[in-house]
Amino acid sequence: LRRLHREELVQEFAQKFGPARFMVAGMGTVGLPTYQYLREQYGLDVCAVEFHTERVETLSKQGVQLYQADAADPVFWESADLRGLEVVYIAISDFESVRQVLRAMSVLPERTFRVAAIAHYEDQRDELLGMGVDFVYCYKDELGRSFAREFLEPA
Repeated sequence: LRRLHREELVQEFAQKFGPARFMVAGMGTVGLPTYQYLREQYGLDVCAVEFHTERVETLSKQGVQLYQADAADPVFWESADLRGLEVVYIAISDFESVRQVLRAMSVLPERTFRVAAIAHYEDQRDELLGMGVDFVYCYKDELGRSFAREFLEPA
């Protein structure tokens, strides 16, 4: 039964996206702008994964190429068509959720794509790098720099 379910998931994901080059996991306040930027600025082949049904329905109506799934579920990673995938952006602000996604990804026998994630603080950055994340964006650090720069540098 579980095998049939996985095969159905693989087929559904592949039909919806084919082998996307970029994936954004989490389509909230960080994920949606990430997705839009990659598509609009670079014209990249991007798919998005979102857990919350309401958000999936809203964003789908807006034309977002979206798949409803739980990126923190190992079955998702075992089932998704990851051929051609180059980068996964884990755009989830809750640090424990980011950890759960990374643990779920660990079921892959070999990870052939790079992973970018967000962290609030330096100690979280270090932990994520230790878990195999290739790039960590500490947005509170950047927020502080931007806050100072925007005030001091005229527009």
